[in-house]
Amino acid sequence: MKMSKYFSITNSGEAALQLTGEISHQSASEAISRLSESIVAHSGKDLAVDLSGLASVNSTVLSVLLTGLRVAKKNSCKLEYNNLSERLYSMARVGGVESILTNVDL
Repeated sequence: MKMSKYFSITNSGEAALQLTGEISHQSASEAISRLSESIVAHSGKDLAVDLSGLASVNSTVLSVLLTGLRVAKKNSCKLEYNNLSERLYSMARVGGVESILTNVDL
C-alpha cells in the first residue's frame, strides 16, 4: 500500500488498484508520481483503477488521471478508470476529455 497524508493507492488485485482519499493541489505531484510508478510496473498489461474511494473531485484529480493515461500510453499499458463519480465525469465533459476516460459508471 502506498499512502500519503491525504490519499492512498492500494493494490486490489493483480491488475487492479484503488485510489482513495483526497488529492489536492498540494499532493498532486506525489499522486502523479505514485500512480505513474504503479502504471510502469504494469507496462504491457491491462490495469484497472477504482476511483470510488476518492473523497472529493476537482480539476487537480482530473489532471492526475489524465497524466496517468499519458504515462500508460507511453508504457503500453491499457489503463481503465472505474467508478468515476458523476461530478468527475461532468468536469471531464466540460473539458472535452470524457471520451478518453473508460468504463464510466454513473
